[in-house]
Parts: sequence; C-alpha cells; structure tokens
Amino acid sequence: MQNIPEVKLGIIAVSRDCFPIGLSIARREAIMKAYKGDLYECPVTVENEKDMLAAVADVKAAEEARDALKAAVEANDLEAMKEKRDALNEVVQNLTVKLYEQAAAAQQAAGGETEGQSSAANDDNVVDADFEEVDND
Repeated sequence: MQNIPEVKLGIIAVSRDCFPIGLSIARREAIMKAYKGDLYECPVTVENEKDMLAAVADVKAAEEARDALKAAVEANDLEAMKEKRDALNEVVQNLTVKLYEQAAAAQQAAGGETEGQSSAANDDNVVDADFEEVDND
C-alpha cells in the first residue's frame, strides 16, 4: 500500500475589494493560455468564503465525474461509460456557463471594452472628423 497523495494543479482567481474582479479573471485566463501542462481552471472567482466553498464544490464535482468515467472505462462497461460520459459533459457544460457568465460580468465591469480596444469616447483629445486632401498644383 502506498501512502502518497496524488497532487493536482489548479487555478482559482481571487478578488477582494481592492482588486477588481475583471483583472483577476483576465490574469487567470492569461495563465491558462500560457501554461502548457495539465491545469484545472476553476470557473468561480473567489471574493468571499461562500465563493471559496462553491469553487471547492466545482472542483470536487468535476473530479468525481471524471473518476466515475475512468472506472467505467476500466470495467469495460459500455452502458456505464455512456452514462458517466453524459454526467461529465453536464458538469463541464455547467462550468463553461459559469466561465462565460464571469467573463461577461468582467467585461461589463470594465466598461464593455475588449482587450486591445481603447475608449475614444472618454479621451478628450480625440476628434472625429472628415477631411479632404487638396492638391494645390
């Protein structure tokens, strides 16, 4: 018997009053894009203890669904594999919905601007004008 725990790497965005939630989400997404290994991205952004408990529950649900599917595959039980696959897909879909909801909330909190887009309406030095080139020759 081995008494060695299995270590799983995951990332959860954390945001407090002094740190904007949109920035936390953007940093988590940047890390996910840059990281080349196996990394679980928890869709919950932790702002308080209630959020932390929801994040832990999401991680546990995903792991349980994955482990159940692995067990069905190892048992070579086709019906169980289909059932466990569908259960895992449901968990993944729920997590994906949470990710999109948080991304939309973060974008709305940031004033609706997307990455690389500037807000010309808020810049007092910007003038929107038409011009015509005149050739004096």
